[in-house]
Amino acid sequence: MEASLKEAQELMTTILKDIDSICRKNNINYWIESGTLLGAVRHKGFIPWDDDIDIGMLREDYNKFLEIANKELKDDVILCNFKNEKNVQYQWSKVKHKYSEIIEDGNTSEKSGLFVDIFPYDFYSREGNDFASKLKKRYKKKFAVLHYSSLDNKSINNSSDKVKKYICKILKIFLNKTFNELCSDVVKEITVKERNKEDVLSYGIEVTAYDNYLEYNDIFPLTDISFENITVKSPNKKEKYLKQLYGEDYMKLPKHEDRVFHNNGIFIMKKRNF
Repeated sequence: MEASLKEAQELMTTILKDIDSICRKNNINYWIESGTLLGAVRHKGFIPWDDDIDIGMLREDYNKFLEIANKELKDDVILCNFKNEKNVQYQWSKVKHKYSEIIEDGNTSEKSGLFVDIFPYDFYSREGNDFASKLKKRYKKKFAVLHYSSLDNKSINNSSDKVKKYICKILKIFLNKTFNELCSDVVKEITVKERNKEDVLSYGIEVTAYDNYLEYNDIFPLTDISFENITVKSPNKKEKYLKQLYGEDYMKLPKHEDRVFHNNGIFIMKKRNF
């Protein structure tokens, strides 16, 4: 049955609670980030119109979580990424609820269970000219080709986009890779870089859609923070992080017309029992 945004948020909070429990049990560091952190600081939970949860992990913790997640998660949720899900359009991992559907904005043909996004983080040279940075730039263009060529017609709104999609379809032929194969290629090239005191943190090499460079001490040591009715991990310097991402006025509510969520429908067929 169709669900309200509030019902979806409550369900996603239970997934986050499960992830937190697994991480604390297995000494895995994670932190809430982006709009999820903004919501925790400004609203003590979700931004009222937000429909997702984002968390980050250092590569070593991320790999450890991937190894144990599906053994420890409850039966009604599953860890998904390019390794176990076909035709994905994301390069990170998601913990998905099996008995719900969210139709994501921008691609009406793609349906997914309600989920929590989990992003890997790697260390990068401050100068941005190390192997990891070059590798990320190289793959970013290839991922863009595959992403744009796969968007359905309803996602293409103007003539210039249609031309771009056509060009990408042609380039995709020469690339001769599926999204999953390209993800596998980039992950094979990753060598977990040990931290140098001059290094900065950013999204993993394979996560080419986003860039946000952070000081190690902005994230660590992690601190507890309240989110809805649970306690989760958060970055050390929350104010600095949020100002960098959202500007000095991050505590100020946006205009009413800018308070939008990113889906075209939410359906929950089976609620979680707690």
